[in-house]
Amino acid sequence: MSQLPVAAGKNLKMYNMFLPVSMGYIPSGIVFGSISYILGLKFYYVLGLSAFVYSGAVQSAFLGFWSTGLEIPGILLTAFLLNLRHSFYGPHLERKIGGLSKIAIFAIAPFLTDEVYGLAISAGSITGSKVMKLAMWAYLNWFFASAAGFLLFSHISTKYLADLTIALSALFLGLFVPNVKGKDTAIVAITSIAIAAIFRLSGVSAYYYIVAIFAGVIAGVAFSMAGKVKTHD
Repeated sequence: MSQLPVAAGKNLKMYNMFLPVSMGYIPSGIVFGSISYILGLKFYYVLGLSAFVYSGAVQSAFLGFWSTGLEIPGILLTAFLLNLRHSFYGPHLERKIGGLSKIAIFAIAPFLTDEVYGLAISAGSITGSKVMKLAMWAYLNWFFASAAGFLLFSHISTKYLADLTIALSALFLGLFVPNVKGKDTAIVAITSIAIAAIFRLSGVSAYYYIVAIFAGVIAGVAFSMAGKVKTHD
């Protein structure tokens, strides 16, 4: 999901965690719902995506793929690549909390987002039940905000809808810019953007998105490994 400011402090109260989530998820969910309506998605598609996919990055990418006609296998592969980072969130969070049962781990896992993870690890101490409450709060905020965005924009005059498509680009920039920190991440971002632009201008299949994502992942891993080598040296 979108990158939110992580609340500071060793012992965060639950309401101090809920507020940052709502401040990010509600506007982003409304944007997703409104763009879905503009692109002609059915309301039940929006509800289904928010309920079962539940990923701001993947759902936003889906909107782009919907308009370009990318096939289902390409969408699934892209979703896997975009959410690959979550494979590292779970083990780290489980070690921080400690003593989680397998049932608790499987219950939290589908709802663990960037924001829930970031807020949970920023707390000095937190229990599995509190993480689950935070995760469900985020989930409900996103689900109802995306539904509200669709319904709200379905009542706006069609003459204004074309102007609102800029919101999708603004959403991507809002997700992208805060994550470009330092030279390494800037190079990774530029690599992916450059490859995507080259393929786009060449008029090749919409699958070029996947090539750009792969290039970014590989570049990121290369920089990470290089950093570890320098640290050991």
